[in-house]
Amino acid sequence: MATAKKTAAKKAVAKKTASAKKTASAKKTASAKKTASAKKTASAKKTASAKKTASAKKTASAKKTPPPSGSGALAGLEVAFDRRVRAADPNHLRVRIEQLGGTVASAVTSSISMLIIHEKFSSSAEHTKARALNAKGASIRIIRVEDFCKEHGPTTEEVLAMLREGSAGLTKLKDLMTHSWNIKGFELPSLRGADLRGAKLADAPLYGATLVEVDLRQADLSGANLAGLTRCDLREANLERASISEIEGCDLRGANLEHGSMRHLVGCDLRGAKLEGLSLYYAKLDGSNLEGLSLPGVDLSETKLEGANLRGAKLEEAKLEGTVLSKADLTGADLRGANLINADLVGADLSNVTLDRANLSGADLSKAKLDGASFVEANLAGAKVPAKARQAKGLAEALEAVQGEVGPHLRALETIAKAAERIRTSVIIDLPDGSSASVEVDAKNGNWSHVQVRSSHNNSTSWTHAQSLTKALQETANRWARGTLRVGDITARTSKSPVSGKELRQLVTAAWCEVCGVEPPAESAPKSGKPTKAQRQQQLVAALLDDLRTGPEGVARWNARSHEAWAKLGKDPSFARSELTGASLDGVRMAGLDLSLSTFDGASLRNAEISDCKLDQASFAKADLTGATITKTSMPGADLSGAVLDGATLRDVDLGGDSKWTKASLVGTKLPGTKIVADALSEVKLVDVDLSGADLAGARLFHTSATGKYDGYTRFPPGFKPTKGLVGPRDDKGFAKAAADVTMDIETFISRLKTSLGSSRLAKATKLLKRSRFKLFHDVDDTQMVAVVKSETDASLLYACRLAADGYSCCTHNLNRCGGLSTGPCKHMMVMIVGLAKAGAIDPEKVDAWVQASRKTGPRLDKDAMAEIFLRYKGAEAGEIDWRPTETVPEDYYAF
Repeated sequence: MATAKKTAAKKAVAKKTASAKKTASAKKTASAKKTASAKKTASAKKTASAKKTASAKKTASAKKTPPPSGSGALAGLEVAFDRRVRAADPNHLRVRIEQLGGTVASAVTSSISMLIIHEKFSSSAEHTKARALNAKGASIRIIRVEDFCKEHGPTTEEVLAMLREGSAGLTKLKDLMTHSWNIKGFELPSLRGADLRGAKLADAPLYGATLVEVDLRQADLSGANLAGLTRCDLREANLERASISEIEGCDLRGANLEHGSMRHLVGCDLRGAKLEGLSLYYAKLDGSNLEGLSLPGVDLSETKLEGANLRGAKLEEAKLEGTVLSKADLTGADLRGANLINADLVGADLSNVTLDRANLSGADLSKAKLDGASFVEANLAGAKVPAKARQAKGLAEALEAVQGEVGPHLRALETIAKAAERIRTSVIIDLPDGSSASVEVDAKNGNWSHVQVRSSHNNSTSWTHAQSLTKALQETANRWARGTLRVGDITARTSKSPVSGKELRQLVTAAWCEVCGVEPPAESAPKSGKPTKAQRQQQLVAALLDDLRTGPEGVARWNARSHEAWAKLGKDPSFARSELTGASLDGVRMAGLDLSLSTFDGASLRNAEISDCKLDQASFAKADLTGATITKTSMPGADLSGAVLDGATLRDVDLGGDSKWTKASLVGTKLPGTKIVADALSEVKLVDVDLSGADLAGARLFHTSATGKYDGYTRFPPGFKPTKGLVGPRDDKGFAKAAADVTMDIETFISRLKTSLGSSRLAKATKLLKRSRFKLFHDVDDTQMVAVVKSETDASLLYACRLAADGYSCCTHNLNRCGGLSTGPCKHMMVMIVGLAKAGAIDPEKVDAWVQASRKTGPRLDKDAMAEIFLRYKGAEAGEIDWRPTETVPEDYYAF
């Protein structure tokens, strides 16, 4: 019984325990459910709150985002500037913000809608604060000045409204468009086709704007500042004092252009326009209609009027020195007493033109029409006049009266000038109107050599440069041809001259009298004393040049002169400042001569051969160099304007120093290794040219149209993309590939050698390689290539050859230099280069680079280095050194 009770008690305890556990579990489950429910509820609330906040932010942002640009685009919005913008005085930005309905805030707060920052800086205190406010829920748009100006700039309609509003509108536009230099401004929108007839636009702030096809009839544009006007109607418009860079194709009939500044009036109709006081010096008026123009005494010097209509123009006493009037129509024009010195009148129509007393010295009237023209008492010294037109009134007499001819005294003075360090001379010339002109000529040799002419007349002074002292005196005599030379006032000074003092003054006086056509005083005849060594040399040079000027016979005698005959001239004879204008020099050969500052203008040099010469600042204007070959010649600053170089080869020629190429013709011309530095080649005719290896990095080639070829060694200006007509290696963007990016095979390498060193050298080496086998003991590393080459005619005679970036050399076993190095790498070196290239023993690109570099350094014989090559060869021949040769096989070169 006790057991039963005990069992029952245990069961009760167990039941109670189970019940307690169940209750605890239920409580725990309930608690967990409650907790989960609470979390879910909290999460839901948080999500709802977040959505609400995001929605609120989005709504606020939408409210503060500025609408598109235009009237009221910033209505009700606040805009602030960072400190750098404020420092730049952004009044134009304030004006625009207010025009668009916005206000400018003084500080960055959460209430502003936009912060304008300086375009040159990425961060500022205001910028940092705006970003911090945005992180807290603000919506501030941060924008650069440049982007603001683009997005919110004035529209075409707004600008036109301001322009039509009169002075009040112009004030608004001025406030909008004026800004300091250190902050971006607004750009004017296009006004193409706008109707602004009769608009009052005096001193309009249209800075930098180009108006295209705008109707501006009778508009007031006085004092306006514009970049350009294109195809605009400006009939009877007022452009007084206006400054306009370019005007093209505009109708300016009856317009007022007085006292304006306009240097580019191409293809414009200027009939009846008022041009008094308009600055046209150096202006461009090609193709413009100036019929009936009346501007006596106007200064149109150096102006371009090619193809212009000047029918019936009244230009008495006008200054037209150096003016281009080619193909212009001057029918019936009055040019009495006009200054047309060096004017270009090629192909012009001069029918019934009055040129009485006009100065046409040096003018070019080739192919001009002169029917009914009058040249009474005109100065035609040095002018080119059509032979068939010499029946014109007064023309024959004017040509007979030409002075400024080169005589014995002037030639003797030129000889002295070349030998002297400096010669200065001055003269006074009395003119028919009672005034006088004073002229000073300064001829200097050596460093900074020049011949400068200073002319003073009527309180006006001008400076010009001449090619030689002779040219300076000739041009002075021609310029003041109607004057009278004051013989007693001639002065002469010199330094380091073989002739000085009274003797020099007598020679200078005789030269001036000779060139001005005046009889020299008896005492001015220079004494005939014993000439100095320098004088004798210059006399021989002068005699040679006199003979050369005689034409084909003189050229034949020049070319036939022996080495001994040239040696008689003495050491380093100077042919500088030689006067060879218009000379017939076809086939002439010139080698190693100093012809600096010489003049070959209009000369014929067809098939001429010029090598190793110095032609610094020489002039070849309008010269014919067809088929000429110019090699290793210095020509910086040379003038090749209008020259014909068709079929010519210019190899390793230095045409730096801003050479002149205007209207030059290069058809089929080769320019291997030639350096050209020029202001512009846009007017040069470049057809089928070979630019392989040419250095054009310093030339302006933009807008240049050319056909032909180039290679990986051609240097173009930075950013220049060769035109489609130029064939050569290009990258994916169409730019020329540099040599480092061009793979060079044996064919390309041989072609480069032919271009760089000449086909004759390559032909000699190939001929030797076809005829004989050569055992080339060679060594090539990163700095040089050396080899030993046996003589083809004498097996016992050896030549050591070396090629590197610092030069090249070839010598015999007794260290005597090879005679073939005088004009470049010899045939033994060519055998080494070609033989090893064909055998694959050298890197073509590396060796080509050495060849290009060595062309500038020339031959350099290092006897120690060459002796070492021979010692190594002797060791290999005795079996003491393992140096195995590469053998050439004649059959390998049959295809070359």
